[in-house]
Formats: sequence, structure tokens, C-alpha cells
Amino acid sequence: MHTRFRQAPPLMTSADTTLTPNRTCRRRSEPTIQFLAFLRLPLVLAFLLMACETPDKPIPSPAPHLPPPELRRPPTEVTADVATWREGRSGAASLTFDDGTLDHYLVAVPILEHLDVSATFFLMPDLIDDGVWPDGNVERRLISWTHAQKLLEAGHEVGSHTATHADLTTSEADLEDELVESRRRLEGLLEGARVTTLAWPYWRKTEAARRIAMETYVAARGGAGVPRLFEQIGGVPEPDSQNLDAINSMGVRGGAPQTVWQTYIEQAEAGGWAVLALHGIDDGKVPDEALGWDPIKVYELEKLVKTLQERDLWIAPFGVVADYLKRRRQTEVHLAQPAHRKTELALRSSGRYPATDNPAPALPEEPQFRKPLTVRIRHAQDYRPVEVREARSGRPIEWETRGEWILIDYPLEHSALHILWPVASRQPSRVIDGPTGTP
Repeated sequence: MHTRFRQAPPLMTSADTTLTPNRTCRRRSEPTIQFLAFLRLPLVLAFLLMACETPDKPIPSPAPHLPPPELRRPPTEVTADVATWREGRSGAASLTFDDGTLDHYLVAVPILEHLDVSATFFLMPDLIDDGVWPDGNVERRLISWTHAQKLLEAGHEVGSHTATHADLTTSEADLEDELVESRRRLEGLLEGARVTTLAWPYWRKTEAARRIAMETYVAARGGAGVPRLFEQIGGVPEPDSQNLDAINSMGVRGGAPQTVWQTYIEQAEAGGWAVLALHGIDDGKVPDEALGWDPIKVYELEKLVKTLQERDLWIAPFGVVADYLKRRRQTEVHLAQPAHRKTELALRSSGRYPATDNPAPALPEEPQFRKPLTVRIRHAQDYRPVEVREARSGRPIEWETRGEWILIDYPLEHSALHILWPVASRQPSRVIDGPTGTP
């Protein structure tokens, strides 16, 4: 997805022409020729005197090949692409909570808000009406619609876990109701909800279920509850090799050694996506019937979140990351040079992945639902921009550096950007290590 554009020396225009001071050439009049003949001057001297005289108005001489000295510099090369992960991070991570048990709202949400992290909560709308989920021989208490609305208002994502947590591999499952109607109910009963993701119950699906899901959602989460199975079905998701119909996730379960998910996070930092599937969160106070399946302790959740924050990972809800991946796959970078020292950058849809990445409606182009694509730009001379502006409005755009790359969050309005480069590199470029910085 790299685009290379070689900047050539600018062409000169009439405004760049060079004037010869007080001298120009024009045809001599007949009296002048007769006078020179009368003086009997040598032929060469006469020719020179005939050639030039001081004019009333100077005229431009032919344009030189080189631009003026203050703009003169060798041709350079600009490279740009869409960053694999937002903010130019090394990897991504998403925290997901299944089933909508009451401990999510009472225990998990306050911890997430304290640590300033947004997560995804996969809910079962038909069971929320009842307030109880008969999970085998255990009846688990679920959050209410009021609780679900507050999750949204706090910046978390709500996804579908089907209508009733049905095993979709059985013949009794009503796929239309479980997959399509569950989304409609969630969006109809939660103000401002945009439900674009699904978590497969029991991590199971059929080909028919997959086909309906990919007509209804942007992405679906698969995975496994034990490390061995997780590795067998692909391990850590990679940005370009994952199908969006069953993105692999690691189940974080009570009693499991922390080294398991710590290793998983380290692998994600090498370029992957750590999708963590959690269920119950136990603080020692919530009654057993309000706890989700196989709960972890509060301190384990806190340790997990802090470990993610210590790594070079973009932490965002499952649907936000999936949406970024889908748009990145469908986007190409185009560069042009409308003027000297100026690069025009535009993102355009490539038309690829027309059906494989599903025709379901995308997230609305509003900051609360989707995030801008991060564009990486590199100048061969290691220049840093003088300014970056929207082409139409002239509005300034913030940028930052990360190693050798210049990072720009491309506006959701899809306006082209104009990048103005310096005349020359007057001082060493400032390189800021780490995920953020300012120019």
C-alpha cells in the first residue's frame, strides 16, 4: 500500500523570468544605419552598435533552467501509506465482555473508567427482558436496559451475543432471529446504538450462520477458551490475514496463569491484535448469581489492563478496531504535487474486498463511532512539514512524529490535504520516540 512520488524541479513560469538590467535588443532605424555608414566604422563595431541600445521598457530574457536560489534543492521522494494500526502503534488490543451479567456493570465498568479504557460488551436482548439467563443449572442475573444505555453513554461499545445465547450449530436455532433480530432490538431499545459486531456463542458457528452474520455485521469474534485450541485456530490475529467473520480471541479465565495472556500480549505487540474475551469479574462482594462464567479477580483485571497500557498497543473496542482494519484494506494513498514544496495527499477507496469483507452497513462517520485512519508520511531528506492543511477549507491539521515517520489522522470528511515542506533542512529533524509527540 506504499505510494511513491518523485518531486522534480519546478517548471518556470512567466512570473519567474529573469530580467537583464537596462539592456535589450531591437531593430535599428534606417537613419541610424546611414549615420554609421557615414562614419565608416569597422564592420564588427558597427554591428555591435546596431544590436543594442537602452530601451524605454526592458523585456524579459528567456527563463533559466534552474529555479531561484532560495528554492533550489535536489529532487526528493515522499512515501506514504495507511498505518497498520491507529496512531502508528505496534499492535492493537480489545477487551470484550460476554453475556452481560450484572457484575460487568457493578465491578468491571468502574475499573475500566478509572483506568480510562473503553471495552465491548456483547449482550443478549431477549434475555435482558427477563433479567435472568438460565446457563445450564445456574441462573445468572443480567444487566438491565438502563445499565446497557449507561454503558453506551460511558463510551463503551455494545455488540450482539445473539438473542438468547443459542448454540447456532443445532437445528433448533432460528438464525434470522438470533443474528438479525438481535441487532435490530439492540439498536431499537438503546438510544444512539450502532451494533456492528457479533460474538459467536460458545465460539461456534455454521456456514449458514456465517453468511447471515456477514450480511448483518462488520465483524464477528470467534476464539477459544484454552490456549491449545487458540493456537490451533490461528493464534494472535494479524491485520491482513484475518477474516472478519471469526476474529480469533483468547479467553481470559479464572485460575489460569497470567503468563498465558502476558505471552499473548507480547505477540500482539509484534504487529498483531490482542482480542481478550472475559466473562465474570469477582470483587468478593457481588453475589454468586450475579457473576459471569469462570470469573477472574478484580486485581487480575486491573493487572491485565495495566499490562496492555504499558505496551505499545492501540487499545480500543472490538468494533472500532475491526472498522479501522476494514477501511485500511479498502484504501489507497494518492500523492500529487500541485506546486513546488507542496504535496497533495488524498485517500481513495481501492474497490477491493467488495464482498469478502461483507456488505453490511459501516459505522457512521462520526468520531464517537469510528476513528480516522492514520497516514504515515516519510520524506527522503528527513524534512518535517512547515504546515499541513485541508485542501478545501484551509483548516490546519495536527501532526506528530514517530521515528522516521510523520503521522497524520486523515479527516473523516475525506478532504485532500496539502503538506508544505521547508525550503531546506536548516536544522536536524526532531525525532520523538514512543507513540506520541508534537512537531
